[in-house]
Amino acid sequence: NQSLLLICLSLAGFLPFLFVSPFTIIGGHWTSIVYPGMLVVLCQRWFTMMPNPLRNFRFWSNIFVIALINILFVIYYAFLYPIPQEYKDQAYSINQELPGFIESSKVDSVYSNQMGVANLVAFYGKTAVYLPEGAWKQFDIWGRPELKPGDDILYFVFDEKDKENELKLLFKTVKEDKTKRLFTKDSDIPLKTQIFICRGFIGRRILR
Repeated sequence: NQSLLLICLSLAGFLPFLFVSPFTIIGGHWTSIVYPGMLVVLCQRWFTMMPNPLRNFRFWSNIFVIALINILFVIYYAFLYPIPQEYKDQAYSINQELPGFIESSKVDSVYSNQMGVANLVAFYGKTAVYLPEGAWKQFDIWGRPELKPGDDILYFVFDEKDKENELKLLFKTVKEDKTKRLFTKDSDIPLKTQIFICRGFIGRRILR
């Protein structure tokens, strides 16, 4: 049964993460280790459909493409991804400072304008992060706090130049912290993310 085979292969990769999750935080992409299991499923299917798939060109071409994509993906992100020079020495430790930074900022809530940045901050910062309403359905499920006059927030802004001017209309003071950065090998987040400390919500309209 092909479905049973796929389930068994997936469980072999999933269960170890399930067992260690009570003791450490599990990254969302870590479980992608189960993807190579599809090679086994593909082989099983071809062996079922063909009398001698090892002599079939399509069989080997599919195996080659799937293996190549997985190998190149790992090599690029593990060894070839261009890390900004100024972050190389602290690339894999910079995010560990997030919980202390968020706590020392003494804000009421944390926001972001982009799903990837929000996930990164929530994962390493150990805090709830809210997106603008309608930006991402999964984030809308648990809602967002209703800002009250005088509230302070941290806003992690990804690649949106006008966001600072928008925030200045909503808060008494808006200050960019240029000393803090995020790191991940995705979407130039280290270079395109700004962190704004916004204090004194004016209450003119709901933050969106």
